[in-house]
Amino acid sequence: MKHKSNCFLIVAIIAMGVLFQACLKDKTLKDKGFNMHVNISPAYGIPLVNLTIEGKDIVNQINKDSATRSYFLDYDPLDYDLCVITYDKTNIPFFFPQTFKQFDTTLTYPLDFFSDLRKDGWEPRQAFLSLYVDNKYTTDFRPTIKKVEYENLLGIKQSIPIDLNKINIIQASLYGEFKRTLAIDGFIINNPMDIVFQGRELTLSFGLETTNYPDFGGSLNLNPIIKVPAYFKLNNFVRRDTTAVNLTEIANVFNDTSVANLQNVTFYLSIVNGLPLRGELQVYFVDENYRLIDSIQKQEINLLSAIPNASDFRVETPLTTTPDPITISGERFDKIKNAKYLIFKETFSSYLDPATNTPSDIKLFKSNFITILLSCKIDTHLEGDPSEISY
Repeated sequence: MKHKSNCFLIVAIIAMGVLFQACLKDKTLKDKGFNMHVNISPAYGIPLVNLTIEGKDIVNQINKDSATRSYFLDYDPLDYDLCVITYDKTNIPFFFPQTFKQFDTTLTYPLDFFSDLRKDGWEPRQAFLSLYVDNKYTTDFRPTIKKVEYENLLGIKQSIPIDLNKINIIQASLYGEFKRTLAIDGFIINNPMDIVFQGRELTLSFGLETTNYPDFGGSLNLNPIIKVPAYFKLNNFVRRDTTAVNLTEIANVFNDTSVANLQNVTFYLSIVNGLPLRGELQVYFVDENYRLIDSIQKQEINLLSAIPNASDFRVETPLTTTPDPITISGERFDKIKNAKYLIFKETFSSYLDPATNTPSDIKLFKSNFITILLSCKIDTHLEGDPSEISY
């Protein structure tokens, strides 16, 4: 019995010593009684989300939202900027008389595939025209461009000068098997605003010459491709990105009522923006049915825009936005802890030209990105022995 009393006395003295040292280090413990107030998150918070949005994600959404789906997106192999490539959905074949050595014809291509771009704020500075010819004849041809012109919405026709006189269309090795010739390779159309925004149709008039009579029943297929680099302005362009989150686990670990009492949660955001876009960010907590539970704060967070070079529109230095930490009470956190997803709503607009303070044209590259980092810190009261908390 005496041995037990001595042990108890020793333990009590040690406990008082530990408590005395704690009080010396943190005078506020006296005001809080024996409850210790600590932050048990890692030094930079508990990471919740690391979301990256690339330039192609934005351009892909423009394509996804299009009404006609008559164009698709690809990368320019030369400088890797994002482009819109438009073309007719099928090859355009035309047939010749049974015997001929010279033939003239005119083909018309509708320009309605640009209709989506007209409403999405694209402002192209150049367009690139390429033309592939698939020859199923065992005869080669020498084409001559007579005229290329387009008609705008006002019915006015504009000519485009193209020279094909030095190109030979290669013959097929066997009748019926096509041989492809690149007849026009990336012909530059400067200032194509009328074509993209006002063009109704494109007319191609050309002639073919050959020294031998072609095989009867053969054909040539024309495959025109128009590539339009993505120069455009954005104004309040909205994206929504969804990511799963597990806040219940955090709540269970740091809010054990027998040991710990969660006081508040502080959210930290860091946005690294390598896009030539200014924007606003809002974060929503939603349940498994995507019903809104709460938002991280009432006002949207302003995002700093990266500034591209004036010469080539590339971004060299991303800019970082670090909003003030957002602290919510334990009671409010208890309401959102069952959220299954976070929805990030981004509203993008073109960066403002520093000289004029007006929205500027932008051009997106594969290297463009914006990264959103979200973490949180937990403040809690320890009600008993800290060693009893398992985490």
